[in-house]
Amino acid sequence: MHNAIIDCPIETLRLGFIGAGATGTALAVRLRERGYPVAAVASRTRSSADKLAVAVAGCRSYDSKQEVADSAELVFVTTPDDVIPQVITEVKWHPGQSVVHCSGADSLDVLGKAKSEGAQVGAFHPLQTFVGVTHAIENLPGSTFALEAEGPLLEILKGMADSLDGHWVVLKPGDKGLYHAAAVIACNYMVTLVKMAADLWESFGVPTSEAMQALLPLLRGTINNIENVGLPDCLTGPVARGDLGTISKHLDALEKRAPAIAATYRDLALQTIRISLAKGKIDGARAEELSQLLRNKPGGIAMRTMLKGKIHRARVTEANIDYEGSISIDPTLMEAADILPYEQVHVLDITNGARLETYAIEGGPGEICINGAAARLVYKGDTIIILAYHLVPEEEARYCHPKLVYVNSQNEIVSTGQGVAGSV
Repeated sequence: MHNAIIDCPIETLRLGFIGAGATGTALAVRLRERGYPVAAVASRTRSSADKLAVAVAGCRSYDSKQEVADSAELVFVTTPDDVIPQVITEVKWHPGQSVVHCSGADSLDVLGKAKSEGAQVGAFHPLQTFVGVTHAIENLPGSTFALEAEGPLLEILKGMADSLDGHWVVLKPGDKGLYHAAAVIACNYMVTLVKMAADLWESFGVPTSEAMQALLPLLRGTINNIENVGLPDCLTGPVARGDLGTISKHLDALEKRAPAIAATYRDLALQTIRISLAKGKIDGARAEELSQLLRNKPGGIAMRTMLKGKIHRARVTEANIDYEGSISIDPTLMEAADILPYEQVHVLDITNGARLETYAIEGGPGEICINGAAARLVYKGDTIIILAYHLVPEEEARYCHPKLVYVNSQNEIVSTGQGVAGSV
């Protein structure tokens, strides 16, 4: 089967755009700057298509979507997500061309008709926020692009991302839902949180404009810390240091003067406890005190600390007192017990009765190595149990089934299972 996208050099691969909004215009303008010829555009209104064509040298605007499909080897569908299926259905596609949508939430399934007619299909989603055409053109370079495609088309999309000074990540079928939810949390809901903070300032007489002037340097500092220090060490504030008194004052003030925000504050603080534990500034006992304070206030979500995973009767292969504190665990065992790198774990030494808290890191195959000061309590050859816990809403606790991993003396998995809720 003839495949035009393979036969065409990049500089002669004609691109078309169906949809001339912020995303489509930004991609067309920037890709043309990088040497990709943009041949055709159509949109819901001819005027918006004309605007894009004027901004991109060599581009011609059309009245119909079909004319774009007939003029380009690679067609970007940059319409709103709910319009994509209609566009795909109304256009007649042909073998040798490629059809790419730019939705962050939709999988390749929405391009099924184009694929059935012989076209290659893909997705190219810029992980970026666009509030208008000008900002979209400005913000696009340097973004990360989520890709879905196979074969030659995937390589072309990777090249496009590289040309835009960006990064790319290839998603598997089924990844889009979580990928886009993460984007919404990091972008859209950050706006919601800032609005909530500004509303609190209004409650003590400071208008939103002045509140934003005060809060923006704090936001920039937070982003700077995330970028340059990284998670979890960039976390600051009362939860990070286990400051029960300050959190209690916050809750009291919110209950009295902003009860609609109090529940959100508690939920966010409960999630933040996990980051604080990973940072290592609070221990399990203080984490439990924090969670009790947050869930026992009026309207709070009741939480229980439940067993999440257990590695049963593992043999310690090494004890290294000179290494920074942690326990090195075979990654296969960590995955089976649902233990993440740097997650807090409890270690119970069956041989001598010692108990300790530390955090897990990935070791080699069959490895269970006690590192740092804990090596004075647990020794090479000891038999231990490794436990991991998580906070679970009250209504879910009775249905929580920990992952149990049973190993032999070589730390090889003998069997796995799911225990009764909370069992050790």
